[in-house]
Amino acid sequence: MFSANINQIIDNIIALDVNVIVEAVANFKFEQVIGYILSPLVQEKLFWIKYIFIAVSGFFLIFIFYVIKKTSYVNELFLTDTEEFLNYKIQGTKKMAKQWNKYLTRLKIDSMSGWKLSIVEADTLLDSILQRMGIEGENLNEKIENLNVEIVPNINNLKKARRISENIIQDPGYHIEIKEAEKVLEIYGNVFKNLKAF
Repeated sequence: MFSANINQIIDNIIALDVNVIVEAVANFKFEQVIGYILSPLVQEKLFWIKYIFIAVSGFFLIFIFYVIKKTSYVNELFLTDTEEFLNYKIQGTKKMAKQWNKYLTRLKIDSMSGWKLSIVEADTLLDSILQRMGIEGENLNEKIENLNVEIVPNINNLKKARRISENIIQDPGYHIEIKEAEKVLEIYGNVFKNLKAF
């Protein structure tokens, strides 16, 4: 009886007989639908469809976990602050130390452009570290002004090193000697140690 009603409703929908559809919907009983869906006859027909949907859902669930693991979003959102808190260090210190060693290696090459590049990149690295530490300021000079002298006692030397970096950026023909480049990078290195960057 009920399946005949459903079949009649489907036939009317296909025929697009609006009056018959409205009448069928008005006489429709929710309990009958649930009873029909849970009947053994329908469950037997839906058996494979259920397992296909379970398999597809499992696939998408695995895909979601895979994407979450491969992207750094969750890591940045939750784990970064926890790791920094537990280790008392900024996350990514190994990467920063590797970059810093690359800058120092350039000093061994007899190339003024390499020395200047190392100074400018050390300046950029300092800006990145201060930003991660939450030091406020619109630019690096303001962030340096907001540094605590107790944490970075050689702040005046840092300002001098920063001026040299700005001169290099503003004047591509700026001339620098190896000793001066070594001294500037030594100042940056001391600041990084004071900040416990690596």
